[in-house]
Amino acid sequence: MQVLRIVLLIVSLITDYTFPQHKKISTLYSVRAAANREYLSLKGPKALGIDFYIQCKNFGIKLQLHLRNRFPSFDIVASQNNTTVLITPKTAIIGHAANATFTVLLQQGQSFSCQDTARTATTSLGGSIVSSNKPIAVTIQSSGLNQSGCLSSVADQITNSTYIGTDYIVNKGTATTEKIFILATQNNTQITINDGSTTTHVANFGETYVYTATQPVTYVKTNKPAYVLHVSGYGCRLSSAQLPPFFCAGTFTSSFTRASSDSLALNLFTRTGFEGNFALNGNASLIPASAFTIVPGSSGNIKSAKIYYSTAIIQLVHTMK
Repeated sequence: MQVLRIVLLIVSLITDYTFPQHKKISTLYSVRAAANREYLSLKGPKALGIDFYIQCKNFGIKLQLHLRNRFPSFDIVASQNNTTVLITPKTAIIGHAANATFTVLLQQGQSFSCQDTARTATTSLGGSIVSSNKPIAVTIQSSGLNQSGCLSSVADQITNSTYIGTDYIVNKGTATTEKIFILATQNNTQITINDGSTTTHVANFGETYVYTATQPVTYVKTNKPAYVLHVSGYGCRLSSAQLPPFFCAGTFTSSFTRASSDSLALNLFTRTGFEGNFALNGNASLIPASAFTIVPGSSGNIKSAKIYYSTAIIQLVHTMK
């Protein structure tokens, strides 16, 4: 039985916030089952919106795994009262047919779950559409995935469609099998993937293109905004995350915590020429410029790094079991 816990991690305080009584936090949603763990990075304001495209796939099929008593699903939660949500599932879900739009009325804090009705190789929720008259948040998940005897949950909270882009950098993990899921939100979306060799594909609205990540770094470029989801992990253990576009406005500082003694690596991407401007806990030697390499297909304009750290450098934060 899975035990779900919310781990609140206060990572930075910003004193000049618009309302002085408010402070910014970072929040992880943790699936703490011993053999089926996953961490979902909650996206804050970027998770709230009125227009979403579901980029979840039937991971059990595309990754050649087997679902065990679990169905892929996406979950919607309302942030305000009297929220009308329009849902168009790409495949049949419990109580509703494929491609048939229906509405649900939610009050603040209420949620609605859309679960695939089949575990067969022919179904996928990827490309489903969710829209609303008031801000909502959406989480995608597929749990109980079995790869070589290891159970995994593959899940993430996604952003609304205004925060997607056209350029994505993928740093490969160490999973036995890794996939990149690229969801087109417009017709005639041209996808170019470069990991030392070039692969191209043209996708239409709602179509997901799946690419197997085999090289350390992969550059995904589209001519129209698209969602990109990376399924990675360690050995037979899997995890997933919606990737942020490379060219996005962010902050100059970021914080994280280490919640287990498992292998931990920091993935960094930057424009060439700025790779010497990083520091970890104020120590620039922990993120040396020499750790960065040129991203294939970027014409030398983007560099990436994957740096592993021990618990001696990143202290372990003990969380509730």
